[in-house]
Amino acid sequence: MATLGFSVSAGASTDPTTGPVQVGLYAPNALVPINPVTGQAVNTATTVTPASTSYTTWECNGSGGWVAIASDYNSWAIGECANGWTVSPAKEVTLNNSLWVGGSITGDYNNCGWIDTSGLAFNTGGTSPNNCGGTGRDSSTFIAPGMTWTEDYPNGSESGVPITNTNSCTEYGNFFPWSSSAHAIDPIRTIGPSSGRLGVRYQALNVGEYTGDTYYMVIDQDVGPDGNGNWVFVDGNKCGLELPPPGTY
Repeated sequence: MATLGFSVSAGASTDPTTGPVQVGLYAPNALVPINPVTGQAVNTATTVTPASTSYTTWECNGSGGWVAIASDYNSWAIGECANGWTVSPAKEVTLNNSLWVGGSITGDYNNCGWIDTSGLAFNTGGTSPNNCGGTGRDSSTFIAPGMTWTEDYPNGSESGVPITNTNSCTEYGNFFPWSSSAHAIDPIRTIGPSSGRLGVRYQALNVGEYTGDTYYMVIDQDVGPDGNGNWVFVDGNKCGLELPPPGTY
């Protein structure tokens, strides 16, 4: 099982002048520092705590029942944490006044991941074992090669590229795209055909174990911000997705 940490994930790049550049979870209206060289939002981690087995446990508590799980702090969405599931941190990072915690996440997810705790989780005050340490989950382990889409916004934030889904289909909280037995669980909602509601971010590395279909990580633009289950996996075939070529738009 891949482990987590504070190194810059493969989903991010590093600018030689100002350091790591964020990509991933920020919504279109996010206000984050801008790198004057690249024009992108800058990953300005202010505090990185050492590895520990004694950080207190956090419990997911999104306003809409779900909190996005990232592959590393401030990086690619890889799932959703349902309210009541807990995170036993191996690392903590403070970024732009937000505390990110990474470690073992319970519930159906039952794997390593990171969450932004800002208004999205509460500290239980207790401790519990974690099985995660070291480094972030490399994007090459869960994203199909060359299959990413990025919508750039004037404020430097990035999100998914708007697409059309021609069929009604289900949005799932978790899919485990790094696993050879990847499968969709935790249905969050069913949506009807739409144009522009979904924004595609990446194609999962592995197909669905039971369906053989290709799945995509998308942002549901009609759902509120993080905390509402807005970063979800969908079955490209069942949704009838119409996708532009991968790239930055």
